[in-house]
Amino acid sequence: MQATPAPLNQQLLMLSFIAYTGGGIQSDDLDAELKGLFEGAIARSPTVQGQWEIVWGPATFVAPKGATAANMMFVVQSTASPDTYAVVIRGTNMSAVIDLIEDIGVANLAPWTFGAPAPLKPRYAGGYAAALAILANMRPAANVPGAGLTLRSFLDGLTAAGPIQLLTTGQSLGGGLAPTLALWLQNTQGADWDRNKVATISTYTYAGPSAGDQDFATWSDSCIGANTFRITNSLDVPPLTWNSVTMATAPALYGDISLQGLAQVMIDAQLKLVEGRGYTQIRADQPALTGALNPDKTDWFSQMLYQHVYGYLNVLGLQAETALVEWIFGPGQDPTAAREGAAP
Repeated sequence: MQATPAPLNQQLLMLSFIAYTGGGIQSDDLDAELKGLFEGAIARSPTVQGQWEIVWGPATFVAPKGATAANMMFVVQSTASPDTYAVVIRGTNMSAVIDLIEDIGVANLAPWTFGAPAPLKPRYAGGYAAALAILANMRPAANVPGAGLTLRSFLDGLTAAGPIQLLTTGQSLGGGLAPTLALWLQNTQGADWDRNKVATISTYTYAGPSAGDQDFATWSDSCIGANTFRITNSLDVPPLTWNSVTMATAPALYGDISLQGLAQVMIDAQLKLVEGRGYTQIRADQPALTGALNPDKTDWFSQMLYQHVYGYLNVLGLQAETALVEWIFGPGQDPTAAREGAAP
C-alpha cells in the first residue's frame, strides 16, 4: 500500500533543505552534478520521495572569481498533481561570499520597479535586489532540463499549454527570496510571461527575514495575500530580522543563557544597519509555530543555529528526517562526501 503523501508544507520544507546539498562542489558540469545529488536526496526522504520530479534546472550562478554556486534554484513537478510546480530557491551558501552579501545587504533599499504599486513606494533590501536580478537571468546548462531557458521562459511554455499552480519556496535567505520571486512573477505575469494569466501563484516561505519596508510588505500582501504561507519557528532569530522592533527581542529569546551578552552586541550592531529603514514582514499576521528549547544547546549561538534548522523539523513533525538533514548540512556540503552519496 502506498503511503499517504505528507502535507504540502512538510514537503516544501524538505525540498528547501535538499536544495543545500553539495554547496561546496566545484565542477565544470555543476548543474548536472547537483541535479544528481538532489534527486538522490529526494529519493532518500520519506517526505518527498516519489512526490516530485525536477523539470527545470538546477540553474546556478557562480560569481566572477568564485568557485561555488552563489545562487541556485530548480523547478519540480508534482507527480500526484501534474499541474502543480514548485520553484525551489537555495538559501545561503557559506562557501560563496556573494551570498553573505545578499544576506546582509540591508543598509541600502532599492525601489521595487515591477507592477503598478502607486501610490505605494515599495523598497526592498539591496542584497535581495541583486539576488533577484541573478535569479531572473539564470539558465540551466545544456545537459539538464530546461537548458538555455530562463525561469520565466520555461514557465511561459507551461502556461501556454493550460493553467498551472505555481509555488515558490525556500528556507532562510531562500525564505526571503521565495516570496520576493513570487511577487516579481505576479507583477510581470501577463506581460513578460503567461500572457493569459492562467498561473495561480503561491509562496511557502520558511525562516525568512523581512525583505523590504512597510510599503513593500503592503504591496506583497495585496498581490499574493492569502497565497502567502509564512512558516516560522517562534524560537528562530532570522524571521525577527530586519524589523527593528522584533529584532530587538532576539537576545532574550532563549532566556538567561551563555553568550547572551555577545548576542546583544551583535544584534545592536545589526540594528544600527537598519535604523530608520522600516523593514516589515509580509503577512505579519501569521503566527509563529511554537518551538521548544534544546537543552543540549547551552549557549545563545548554538541554540540559534539549532532552531534555524532543526527547530523546523520539530514544529512540523519531521523528526524522522533529522538524519538526512544532518547529512545535508554536514557531509552533504562536502564535495567528496556528496558525490559518494553516503547519506542515510
